[in-house]
Amino acid sequence: MFTTVSAFVNVWSQELESTQKLLKHLTDRSLSQAIGPESRTLGRLAWHITTSIPEMMNRTGLAITSPDPESPVPASAKEIFNAFNDAAIALLEQVQAKWTDATLQEEDDMYGEKWKRGSTLMALVLHQAGEERKRIGDSLEAVGYQVFMADTVSDALERMRFVNFSCIVFQAKLEGNLEQSTFHAYMRALPMDRRRYIFYLLIGEHFHTLYNLEALSYSANLTVNTADLRHLDIVLRKSIPTYEELFGPMLEELGAYGKR
Repeated sequence: MFTTVSAFVNVWSQELESTQKLLKHLTDRSLSQAIGPESRTLGRLAWHITTSIPEMMNRTGLAITSPDPESPVPASAKEIFNAFNDAAIALLEQVQAKWTDATLQEEDDMYGEKWKRGSTLMALVLHQAGEERKRIGDSLEAVGYQVFMADTVSDALERMRFVNFSCIVFQAKLEGNLEQSTFHAYMRALPMDRRRYIFYLLIGEHFHTLYNLEALSYSANLTVNTADLRHLDIVLRKSIPTYEELFGPMLEELGAYGKR
């Protein structure tokens, strides 16, 4: 949970900017595009993220007047972007104006439970990130991978001690930046007899999707900009066969000589 208003302001400002970049790439036509096995559309996903702000935070006594959580999904991508922008900024301004660090310890009735306000703010932030995780997971399953989601870096590293993964997806900002990332350093230092069998994918706002030289410079197999996550299944269908075509014969030869 958040224990200081300043900590929330810092994290929420980053989430605001990241989500704005994603929503800016939506078009009226793309809103009806189905994603995932449940055929949820991009428009419904974007609207769910947007309406979650007033739906959750108005339970704490704040007054984020729009959008109405019960309203239907707009047909306009611009309307969704503006509604998210207004709600997210209103939350930021109201928390800064009305709450103190002590306020974050106060409790509210939330879905049949008592939550501290600092926990509610954290739940909202994680909810935003959770939608991105679900989209990535759905895309990986669509191309045939069995997906395991790690909640922490230590959890991921512990699991890798016992499981040989064929594909690993890492959000570059998870540990601040890649230069300081424990997990990325671990991947770069992996012995080649393990690393050559892992398709390592980096996701971040500053990456260029399908830019092979950029991926190579980060010791990865693929880089994807977060704005292109809605097309991740297509990106994977394009890049993984290319990877297998390039390295498949070599890996088969190594396997035949017991080098796997």
